[in-house]
Amino acid sequence: MSPKAPLTQSVENLLNPAYCALLIEAATREHAKETGRSMPFALAFLILPLCLPSSFRDALPKSKSTVFHAWLNANGHLRAELPAFTTAYAPYTRKALRYGLQCGALKLEEDALRTRPKTPTLNASTDTAEALAKATFLGRWLGTAGTTQSVFMMGGIRP
Repeated sequence: MSPKAPLTQSVENLLNPAYCALLIEAATREHAKETGRSMPFALAFLILPLCLPSSFRDALPKSKSTVFHAWLNANGHLRAELPAFTTAYAPYTRKALRYGLQCGALKLEEDALRTRPKTPTLNASTDTAEALAKATFLGRWLGTAGTTQSVFMMGGIRP
């Protein structure tokens, strides 16, 4: 998905609030496991643009030992696109957050997100399983990337 291109029906289907909430929930759970803290609310806005478009998903490192800012520097073309993709995915992230909060998958505590105790089990397609795996990785990775402000600043994103 190009941040400026109209969305096809298949892309719209991938961006349904329940599916996107599940991705954010997976990232939130892994962030908490990694850090022992709830995931900052603002980081939820990076999950969809980093794990749904194949250009970002395929370029993510295999290990959280890769430092976030080093990955951004090594992938300058993605760093340049990240602000536009974050803006383009923001409405879907907001819908997913609302859905996740309404159904109890996510809980908001001050300015951070928590998850329900247990993740639902899914019989997922290959694409869904890959996106879930990337979302869980992002939760762990962003937990070690520094403060929310520094992550946004490194990515050139304005809250």
